[in-house]
Parts: sequence; C-alpha cells; structure tokens
Amino acid sequence: MSTADPGWDRATYHCGQCGAERSATTEAEYAKAVAAHREAHQMWDRLAPVERDGFVAVLREIFAVPELCQELIAIAATQNQGAPRG
Repeated sequence: MSTADPGWDRATYHCGQCGAERSATTEAEYAKAVAAHREAHQMWDRLAPVERDGFVAVLREIFAVPELCQELIAIAATQNQGAPRG
C-alpha cells in the first residue's frame, strides 16, 4: 500500500452510471482508478450484448488462473509475428 499524499486521507469516486465506488489514498492512485473505470465503461458501451457475454466469460476464465493470461499473451505475440497483414 502506498503512503498517503500530504493532505490526503482518502478520496472516493462515485460512478454516476453504475454506482461503483473507487477509493484511493493518493492523488495519483485516485486519477488512475477513475481513468480505468471510465475506460472500462467506454469499452463496455462499444460492445454488443453477445460480445459482452463472451468477453466476461473469457475474463472469468483467465483471471481464475493468472498464468493462463500470461500464456495467452505470449501465444498471441508469437502467432501475430508471422500473420499476414491487410
């Protein structure tokens, strides 16, 4: 855990769209948390309902086993090296 910024105890962001709350003890952590949450909403809003279901299913699988995520990224990197573009 990071040390609080001078003058900071804790700041909490309340999302007006979904009601989520994100708290932080430094200004940098707060800015990072708010930006990540907003970007997540933007990504979610771009997806069609069927894409959302599939995306969440994949996230549940890879986050259940962190090593799986690392291996998928490694496979994607090697597979994309020889893939034709265009």
